[in-house]
Amino acid sequence: MAKQIIIDPLSTVPLLLVCEHEGKQVGTATGFTVMRGGRRYLITNRHVVDDHKRPVDALHVHLHAIERLGTWRTLRLPLADHAQQPIWRGHPAGHEIDLVRVPLELPGTGTAFDLDLSLAGTDVLLGPSDPVSIIGFPESMASDGLFPIWKTGHLASDLDLDAMGLPAFLIDARTKSGMSGSPVVARRTGSYQSSKGFNVAAGATRFLGVYSGRRIERDLDRMDIGIVWKASALEELLGQDA
Repeated sequence: MAKQIIIDPLSTVPLLLVCEHEGKQVGTATGFTVMRGGRRYLITNRHVVDDHKRPVDALHVHLHAIERLGTWRTLRLPLADHAQQPIWRGHPAGHEIDLVRVPLELPGTGTAFDLDLSLAGTDVLLGPSDPVSIIGFPESMASDGLFPIWKTGHLASDLDLDAMGLPAFLIDARTKSGMSGSPVVARRTGSYQSSKGFNVAAGATRFLGVYSGRRIERDLDRMDIGIVWKASALEELLGQDA
């Protein structure tokens, strides 16, 4: 009998992105998909698709193959239409919020496992120094095939505060390039405390936001401090008219 392989459902969500400019690879990043209003969107950081220092014409999105989990198919996703207008949409507050959504139609050979946005409402009490997971592809590295790597960090600011006056919080984590656009979650097993002070004897996962390696105001990378855009900022991005 073949050995049963158990894969965490969240390990299927992040997708490796390869950035292309004039036919050449110019970097890698992480993205994930969500459904909103009957449409599927690829979510990643704005600096991944809109960086004047590193122009990007298209993303190569590594999707899961339809026929078998553990195999992949690559979709080349141009970032502009025939009139050379961007197909992606940034946050309504402007470029300072480092998030974009890109409409994504799946080919017949590939699929994606959408992030369940309702996980943002999981009632898990969190505070500074609590551990969180950043799930992505550090320097394009994967765990097996193209399954992502889970890196552990710790909350470095209070979630209810807006770090640097932005809809973001800070984490203390040694992340790497290629992890921009990674989903960030708090995973608790066994038991956890809710915001109402109850001890809940069950495991839980709370979606917290989208990691960004972009430097804002200071060289945060040098201090191993990462920026995570809150789930509420992602909701604002998705709430715009298509």
